[in-house]
Amino acid sequence: MAQALANPLQPLLHKPSGLTLK
Repeated sequence: MAQALANPLQPLLHKPSGLTLK
């Protein structure tokens, strides 16, 4: 199930919002 959530999040993480990842 984690993958299902990660799929839609991947595009968001790829965006220039890397700061939020940290």
